[in-house]
Amino acid sequence: MYDTLHLHYNYDDNGYPDTDKIIYKISDVNHSEYANGSTCTSGSLDNLRVNINEMSVTIKGSLAKYYLGNNFQTLSQKTTSEAIEKLSDDLNLDVNLCKVSRIDLSTNFITTHEPNIYYDYLGNLKRFNRLENPYSIDYRQKSKKLLFYDKVMWAKQTHSLIPLEFQSKNVLRYEMVLNEAVKRYLKLNKITMKDLHGHAMYSKLVGEWYNFYNRIEKKPSKEIVLNTHNIKSPKDFDKELLVHLARTKGFDYIDNMIKDLKARKAFTSDEYYSRLKARYREYSKVEIDSEDIISEISEKVEEVYQREFNPPFYTR
Repeated sequence: MYDTLHLHYNYDDNGYPDTDKIIYKISDVNHSEYANGSTCTSGSLDNLRVNINEMSVTIKGSLAKYYLGNNFQTLSQKTTSEAIEKLSDDLNLDVNLCKVSRIDLSTNFITTHEPNIYYDYLGNLKRFNRLENPYSIDYRQKSKKLLFYDKVMWAKQTHSLIPLEFQSKNVLRYEMVLNEAVKRYLKLNKITMKDLHGHAMYSKLVGEWYNFYNRIEKKPSKEIVLNTHNIKSPKDFDKELLVHLARTKGFDYIDNMIKDLKARKAFTSDEYYSRLKARYREYSKVEIDSEDIISEISEKVEEVYQREFNPPFYTR
């Protein structure tokens, strides 16, 4: 569930680390000196950005990508603990002591349809601004936001690696971002990295992610889906398209069209109108697959919640 995090190791709280050892481990090192005499050293540890000054060490970026090699996959409670252990070893710094100022909690859903099909069925969320784009939908407040977006399209736009199991798939990402005043929102004096992979905090954040989704107004709607199981020839394909049209529009709509054609004397024989009427009445009765579009996402959110809220690795 965890992805991007902003972590701060404060010297006043935790003592001074051996910054030379940290600098030795990072790449693309840059030293800056400011007019007031303060200095800052910055660099990268794989995809993570590390900044070191006289007061703190700051680490920002996708912990999932750092540990797993990509952020299509996200970190569970167990793998978060493993990632922090690795990061602590790599930086010669006890990252569990870092305060947390941003938390991204997310997961990917492999869906039946392209992600943008689902956006219209996600309505308003009280006290959030809803912003819809071609490849995403955002719900925003000053200190937090929810995002639904096409993860494959994102990867293509950012030239990121798409893992094999997600290639040629429809991948919808649902992400909760707490990016300001995290501790106040969660009603805590402070949040450390050790808290994040503890059972209580992890379950609390999963619960928030789940509850925000459930608070979004849903627009249930049945979509008529083309039945491809009966198609064995080009003629079958043509028929199923007509069946799809008849069932989607309904017989009354088609009957009115036929009446309009008859009023304009479009055909030379009245028999044509009755034949069309009989055919499309039958087509409109043909049973084809239908599904509630938004229920697919709701079910997937529920599955993740049931799995992650009481993860089996940690027990009380």
